[in-house]
Amino acid sequence: MRFERPARTAILRLMLISLGINAVLGVSLVLIDDSDALIRTTLTSVLLTCALALLLGGANATASSRFTAFGLGLIGSVLAQFPLGLLAIWSQGLPNMLMNRVLASWTLLFWLSIPFCTALILIGYRPTRYTGRLAAAGTLASTLILLTTMWASWNTYLTFGLPIAAAFAIATCAWLGSLSLITRSKRLTPWQYLGVLLSACTACLWIYVAHQATSNNIDFPGTLAFNLTMAFGLGTLLIGIVAICRAIQLARGTSWIRLATIAATTAAVVLQEAALIVDANWPDDLSSRLAISAWILTGCCLMAMCVMAWRSSWDRANHQTGRMMSIQCPACGRRQKRPLGESTCDRCEQPLWLWCRMVTCPECHYDLSGAASPQCPECGLDIGVPTDPPPFVLSGNTGPRDSRTP
Repeated sequence: MRFERPARTAILRLMLISLGINAVLGVSLVLIDDSDALIRTTLTSVLLTCALALLLGGANATASSRFTAFGLGLIGSVLAQFPLGLLAIWSQGLPNMLMNRVLASWTLLFWLSIPFCTALILIGYRPTRYTGRLAAAGTLASTLILLTTMWASWNTYLTFGLPIAAAFAIATCAWLGSLSLITRSKRLTPWQYLGVLLSACTACLWIYVAHQATSNNIDFPGTLAFNLTMAFGLGTLLIGIVAICRAIQLARGTSWIRLATIAATTAAVVLQEAALIVDANWPDDLSSRLAISAWILTGCCLMAMCVMAWRSSWDRANHQTGRMMSIQCPACGRRQKRPLGESTCDRCEQPLWLWCRMVTCPECHYDLSGAASPQCPECGLDIGVPTDPPPFVLSGNTGPRDSRTP
């Protein structure tokens, strides 16, 4: 399934505009007006925009053999979550227990689809293919266990015993730590190793808090251990998003979205931690409203950056091959456009032979023009870029022509 370029460009532009509108609506909803009708309308608009963006990304991903699994997984996740999301936003007559399970199912599918889609992306890259498969299998297993437990016994799901909490903590923190390892180079920077260390500390503190909550019946929100767990977890998330922003390749003129995403994430982490320290209560405290506004901006900026990266990658991999070249004649200095192959200067009749070899990755067909690294920036495949001109035969001759040919 592949969209034509004009329709696809129009959809992407509408997507970016709608993301900006949703960001403004979300921030105004949090900071200015919180009426019930506006809340439902804004949530529906955000849900529709996100669903359309993810479906578009999944449809484009299925056009590449490397990302077929990612595209199908993304489309399936959206189709499963969208009806549950609409039901959770607009339903008012459902029984309370059924509504709680619907909301919990939507929450689980939403949060667990993030590591699942991340794992599918890792499968498409050669260096992280096996890691992505393990992460996808673990995420699917966790989803099935949690959904089965919730629908079989709501009380068992609410108690969330220590073994389940420990397994969930380890899986979540392992995924958060894996985000810090995303890079376009062969070596990691020291701050990326810090993300792995913070994820390990988060898992240990999470298990400790779960143990205290289940054995001693401690109300852990607001305690020092809980605040440290959230601080380490938010720090891990910040490092992971920074690593993602650095790894995503953007076109010229759109790199500002990378800085905006990092700034919004940093502000969200700081405001969220401040809200936890002062024990803010939603929606009365300003700190909690500011934190939620920053998270809304972070999500919109991150999705906009992914949309821009998809557009840039698609355009580079599917451009039309040029047949003309702008040159300056080495004999008379005239600037002109001449066709590729055999030609002559239109002023002095100097014989010219113009060649241009388009170098693409043999695995993902990414355009490697101007690539400084020996690795493909799209899939990580080691590839050499040829620099020697191809052999050619002029019309009427049987061999190649050079400066010594009479």
